[in-house]
Amino acid sequence: MEFIMGIMFIMSISLLGVIVFVMNYPNNPQKNKFVLGVRNRNEFYEEDYKKVFFDIYNSKKSQVKKYFIIIFIIGVILLITPKFIFKISIWMIWFYFGLIALYVPYILGNKELKSLKKTMEIKEDKKTFVETKTFVNIKVSPSFFIPLIIQIVTFLWALLFDLKVVKIKSVYEGTFMATIMLGSFLFVGIVVSLCSLLINHLKSEIISEDSDINANYNRALKRNYINTFSFFNWANAVYMALCILFIYFNILSDLFILISIVGYVAIMLVGTVVYILNENKIEKAYKKETNIVIDDDDYWIYGLLYYNPNDKRVNVKKRGGYGTTVNFASVAGKFVMIFVGVSVLLMVFSIVLLGLYDCYPIDLRINEDKVICHQLRDDYKIDFEEIENVSLEKDFKELNASRTNGVGMSELLKGNFRISDVGKCKVFLNPKNTYYIKVVTKDKIYYISDKNDYETKEVYGKIEEELK
Repeated sequence: MEFIMGIMFIMSISLLGVIVFVMNYPNNPQKNKFVLGVRNRNEFYEEDYKKVFFDIYNSKKSQVKKYFIIIFIIGVILLITPKFIFKISIWMIWFYFGLIALYVPYILGNKELKSLKKTMEIKEDKKTFVETKTFVNIKVSPSFFIPLIIQIVTFLWALLFDLKVVKIKSVYEGTFMATIMLGSFLFVGIVVSLCSLLINHLKSEIISEDSDINANYNRALKRNYINTFSFFNWANAVYMALCILFIYFNILSDLFILISIVGYVAIMLVGTVVYILNENKIEKAYKKETNIVIDDDDYWIYGLLYYNPNDKRVNVKKRGGYGTTVNFASVAGKFVMIFVGVSVLLMVFSIVLLGLYDCYPIDLRINEDKVICHQLRDDYKIDFEEIENVSLEKDFKELNASRTNGVGMSELLKGNFRISDVGKCKVFLNPKNTYYIKVVTKDKIYYISDKNDYETKEVYGKIEEELK
């Protein structure tokens, strides 16, 4: 587990480095189309303003380097945190908050460069160029959808497996864990496929008075997007097919899921790097052909968010980094903003909750006429009147219980589980303990324990006394 955490840290810090330095702070900003989210201008490099421009740029680059060092040190400290799940939770928060922190100098620099433009009296170019040739369409080959078909087939197989239509001896049968997991990856595949179809609606860039140059330039950009989406779709399909194989041979585990996700992310990073290299080649090839510069800086909020009510296009090319973003002035853009905001809040809540679960110990309590399973809140309350049988047993792991929903950690199993010879059951225990208590009621079966064996035996004794 520690080795996997180390790999995740290296991948994360590398990704942060690429996002910040390679995308936003090149060694020679004069060669870039945009600087800190502001369209690059020849006027910035004139004698009167050159020093001011580079003072802004270099100060922000120096500032982001200091932030990066601090974030790196915090990440290293997290590697020696004792609890693995708590470490993962804090690591995810560290990554997202680190990413936000590293964009602070970018936002401040964008604001300062816009102020410099006003000082220089550079105004937005109101010229309009209308060319039908720039709205190029890239035909998507039918073979592009083969990986999506594979994903749909694997998802349906998992669903039939959980519905017990496909008969395989597996502890995961009927848990719907495979259906939920593969369904989430199928959702990614569907989104990627939709993005490929919508790429033709990407706002075309006008770089030249020559219509053919504009058309070829935009065609190359869109083709690069579609090739990248195709790569992502195939990676998704292969991952889902591997999951099916592991389910078939009954060797799927939390460790496999963690390792495979690390590999999945690594492959996605490779695809992203290839995309970036190809886009750089395209920009370099067409740089000499560029003779039109349309200044639309006022429509970019801090160089990150595009908001233009006059633009009917839904998606546009990003200024900071690579890829596309949406026009937040459009209806679709507002929907995306709300969806992303809610998703981030839910993700942060889930991460914090997992961290608390890992730190806060479980506790079995006897309260009047009930056995209470408590952790952060009362998860289960078992009335003594409903208990038909209770026994102290050993080695819960030998039951090969599979989680249908709930929490599964190295020191905590909690939620709905399924056991081959028993069926559905409720679990609330520390799997590292030797002993646990099996409680059979009229409607349910519970497998519970306290934080350690001594306290588990003590609670068991109290339950026996109450039942006498």
